[in-house]
Amino acid sequence: MELVNRERNKYMGKCSSLALRDTSRADEFTSRARLRAGSDSESQRVSEGQERGQTGLLRVHYVHARNDVPYHSEHLLCHPELVSGSKNRFRNEFGMTGVNNNRKELIHDSQLTHCPLSPAPSPTGRGEKKAGFTLAEVLITIGVIGVVAALTIPNLIQENQKRATITKLQKGISVINQAYKLSFDEQGEPESAFDIGSDEYFKQYWQPYIKMLQYCDTYEKCGYTDNIPFDQAKGSRSGWQIVAPTMRTTFYTHDGLLFIVLVGSLYDGYVVDNRIIIDINGGELPNKWGRDVFMLERIEDGGGVRPHGYGMSDNEINEDCSKSSRGYYCAEKIRRAGWRIEKDYPW
Repeated sequence: MELVNRERNKYMGKCSSLALRDTSRADEFTSRARLRAGSDSESQRVSEGQERGQTGLLRVHYVHARNDVPYHSEHLLCHPELVSGSKNRFRNEFGMTGVNNNRKELIHDSQLTHCPLSPAPSPTGRGEKKAGFTLAEVLITIGVIGVVAALTIPNLIQENQKRATITKLQKGISVINQAYKLSFDEQGEPESAFDIGSDEYFKQYWQPYIKMLQYCDTYEKCGYTDNIPFDQAKGSRSGWQIVAPTMRTTFYTHDGLLFIVLVGSLYDGYVVDNRIIIDINGGELPNKWGRDVFMLERIEDGGGVRPHGYGMSDNEINEDCSKSSRGYYCAEKIRRAGWRIEKDYPW
């Protein structure tokens, strides 16, 4: 009897942690066993009933008799059909046998065993440990991502704006330069665009060679809220006008670029002026020299259109295109830098 209790205590702890593989097959198996205790004077028999729990175990009830006094005990045995890989290789230390009702074949002692030690599953899955992140870890990760984004995204946006500015500036110079060269090849240079006046000069020497989207006779038609909308690089308002009759012609191209072709300006009186202003986004902000507004220059006798200040020294260019000055030579500064906006540029 001591052997029975000792073995029972030894293996019930192991069986309580059995991992259920297929509880639906437990009802198919019934067992009858006999206990070998080593004493010929003992007679043992086993009750026919067995219980199936949620662990896939066989709970076998034994009725023992010693000196005609019955007493009971039970043992938990592994179900040979419910334990993965258990077929034909398990052994019951109590020497039990069982019958598989499906195949109607004898299951030998070696096919039964006590349960291997393994984690017990929960029917609802709550007992299982799943890999994952804690709330604190998630919040810390989100915080780190936010800090990195706050440091990098503004720089990425600014670099993208700079590249877009350079692309539009190059496009604008190409469009107006091509139109001028076509005009010069066919008609040559007028004796005095200033004497002709801006409207007649534009109609004859520019309009046939450029795809114009809209002509602006007022600043409102061009999308501006003021006729003097441009700020210098240092922040103060410049005196350049959008519309000035007989002095300049303002128009949009199909590329969305705004051009102002000048024939004269007012500096202590009217003077000849061959410059061309380009606003790469029209009436949209910031309307600032060096940011979206640039100055070009028409070189007479077929010299083409170039950034204003092309004949200036580097010192003069850098002095003007700075945060403390006007910004009229910024297109030339970009060109000399290899069409790049460098760190000292007044962005």
